[in-house]
Amino acid sequence: MIPIRILVGDNEELIRTCAELELAKLGKSVVVDTATDHEEAIALVRERFYDIAFVDLMFDSNDENPYGKLVLAELSRVSAGCVQVLMTRHARTQGTTIVGALTANEVVPIMILKGDTEYFADTVKRVFADRLAQNWILPDIAELAGQVQSKSRRIAGLKDGTIEHEILRVLFGIFDEPASISLLNGGARVTLLPLNPGQSESSVSQAQLSYGIDPRGQEILGIRCFLKVGPRSKILEEVRRFNGLVRMGVPSEFRVEMIGWAGADALAGVCYSFAGAGSDQDIRSFDDLVRNDDTGRAISIVHRLFDPDKKSWDGVVGNPAKLRSYYESLHDHTDLAVCTGKMAAYVDKHLSGKINDRDQYVITGSSPVQIPSEADLGRGLFTRNRSTCLVHGDLHGGNLLIGPHDSVSMIDYATVGIGPRFADAAALGASVRLQQKYGTNLNDDQLFDDLLNAERALLRRDPQASAAYATNPWFPIAQEIAEAALVNVVGRGGDVTEGLLQELAVTQWAYAVNSFGLYRWSKQQRLHLIAWCAALASKWM
Repeated sequence: MIPIRILVGDNEELIRTCAELELAKLGKSVVVDTATDHEEAIALVRERFYDIAFVDLMFDSNDENPYGKLVLAELSRVSAGCVQVLMTRHARTQGTTIVGALTANEVVPIMILKGDTEYFADTVKRVFADRLAQNWILPDIAELAGQVQSKSRRIAGLKDGTIEHEILRVLFGIFDEPASISLLNGGARVTLLPLNPGQSESSVSQAQLSYGIDPRGQEILGIRCFLKVGPRSKILEEVRRFNGLVRMGVPSEFRVEMIGWAGADALAGVCYSFAGAGSDQDIRSFDDLVRNDDTGRAISIVHRLFDPDKKSWDGVVGNPAKLRSYYESLHDHTDLAVCTGKMAAYVDKHLSGKINDRDQYVITGSSPVQIPSEADLGRGLFTRNRSTCLVHGDLHGGNLLIGPHDSVSMIDYATVGIGPRFADAAALGASVRLQQKYGTNLNDDQLFDDLLNAERALLRRDPQASAAYATNPWFPIAQEIAEAALVNVVGRGGDVTEGLLQELAVTQWAYAVNSFGLYRWSKQQRLHLIAWCAALASKWM
């Protein structure tokens, strides 16, 4: 089972010793730390996570100062999930101090009177009855913990020594009730299969409950689902958005259902069902299809996503005024000037030898290509004056899961909201470019020239020019994404205006610059981004 971590803070050695003896009766289900003064207790609280803390109110050697309040305050700050127990033997004479400790604290602690030391074990049994009765087998979380560890610098408040314990708390909160249903003799088992780590702060795993073997020797499986573990604040925002915008109001064959969530301190997790429950493990992301050159299958899924006859997300028309808050929440600014400036600074830092004093990318044997300036793309104003709709907001290929029989499910609803109508196509188009396999036989100039011409062919929608790149797996997929998104807006046979093309192209570029950390891009991907920018500049500027 998941060990219950306990802190006992008291300046009296007798109290600490009795607590350790009583809690030892609970065996391996508990881990106990003790502190002799409030400073040691605060240091332990900052270093480790505790499920419950027993803290002496008058936590000093002379029983004169209510330093226990300081420990409780620190617990509230760094460990909101911890159960707080305030201990005192002077309830009558210290009434005012006790009331002050209770009312000043964000988390109202349990108050107990010192006396019979059996209250330590009794309190733990009462508060953690469910966990002590747990009758399911914990999964191997080493791989998932390793992924979380690799992203720990981007998760506020996460302490290295508590990662596994926090993950186990999340799993308990989500799976204890369904796993504790007794179908057969013996405990149920949760199996986790972490997916390839993406670029966000969160980690995604396939999860499945097994209830044992039936009399015919067949494994009894529960629904296959997906577990996302990440920063507590972002997971809770995702849950809020799903409940508020998706659960009751969005018809979509690609939607999953949220079946549970749970939080620890710095981490939280949310679990979604996956269409087509069962034992078949053949689940891939859209990015996997692109990387594996499965072009035909990827294009088929693109057509289904943006089929104008099956409008779902884009059928929910939004208020154009909401676009400002969309850009602010996703990118911390409301136009493209900032991201264009970021691009110029990045080019100057990493490719300074290729950029002349007129901000032109110099290609050997070719005319210099102008890099867009801050004003080149109209400061993004037109992207806020166009029609809006409900968007997923972060529909890169890692958030599209492809199951048996090409069932498609969207995951990650942290950015669902009203946004630009091309936002989801932009995300998928940018993601496809990141999966490209670049030829090793080309030098930088040749690669840039090739990418620039490919991006220009896409923007011009020129069949003859596009034919030259048809064998490059990323190109036909990006082409189909753009065309399908345009048809989704204007309808079959509708008129695609120049303004609509510009809106699509710039929304794609803005998503790529803002949503993928530039420092994570390979050298070839950096060149591709610059070629993309230059293609935009050469078409409209």
